[in-house]
Amino acid sequence: MARRRRRGQPEQVQPPRDPLVVTNRRGQQVDLCDCIAGTDAFLVLGGPSLNTVPRGIFRERGIFSLGLNNAAAHVHTTAFVCSDPPLKFHESIWFDSRMMKFTPNTKRAAGRGQIRMKVDGKFIYAPVIARDCPNVWFFERDCEFNPETFLSTRSASWGTNKKAQAKTGRVHLMNTMLLGLRILHYLGCRTVFLLGCDFRMSGDKGYAFNQGRTPEAVAGCNNLFRNSNKELCALRPHLDAAGFRVFNTNKESACTAFDYCPLDKAISRVRGAVPVEPPEGYLLSGYYEKTVDEPAKAA
Repeated sequence: MARRRRRGQPEQVQPPRDPLVVTNRRGQQVDLCDCIAGTDAFLVLGGPSLNTVPRGIFRERGIFSLGLNNAAAHVHTTAFVCSDPPLKFHESIWFDSRMMKFTPNTKRAAGRGQIRMKVDGKFIYAPVIARDCPNVWFFERDCEFNPETFLSTRSASWGTNKKAQAKTGRVHLMNTMLLGLRILHYLGCRTVFLLGCDFRMSGDKGYAFNQGRTPEAVAGCNNLFRNSNKELCALRPHLDAAGFRVFNTNKESACTAFDYCPLDKAISRVRGAVPVEPPEGYLLSGYYEKTVDEPAKAA
């Protein structure tokens, strides 16, 4: 039923609907668009600066966070997105029914949706695949990055593959951060704060978690970061024009595409109107009665 407007209240103009195609485990298209509208959110990357963020923040009421890859296991994010094979990511992500999980449609197939578990220090295949896990959603993905149409296509861009590079002349790169931005936009978030976005890697400071990297891999990641920053700078004006704002909470980050926002301010923005929960829980007395001590304010 449509909500009735108060007399004299102007019609609120709704932003264009994000057309991203999302499906369930059966391949049926679902509509999760704008399901967190009005919410600011954290986009959580795996850089070492993530360890400077209080871990308890992620379990607080009102804090919505989307973790990229294994950053969603290092800290307890609300949602998760990946593009690589599911077996590269910790099993706690896949088995957590509270966590929304977004992965490309191609990972719905049995052969490409396998999951690993670590038992007694050894990897074994899990008895289920990605599509059998709770709260898993699949999206259309493409590899032909275009800043102008980034938010308006039916598929989410992962970057530019070699075929698209030959066609468009854009730099070749794949970065799951692009998918994270698009998923948050689709869900209805319009202000995003980046955590763990360092965009630099060294041999002893690869990730926030204990994942080793060879010197060649470190060099490759740093090249990816440099190219990603250039593409994000090209994307920034189009995000701003769509009313989709992105801020970086890491002042020392090599990602210069987005303005800096202090972490404490970002936490307050993401928590929004949800009051901080005291250790003993909220004081709930009186809520079942309809008493209001002040008159309603005009909208």
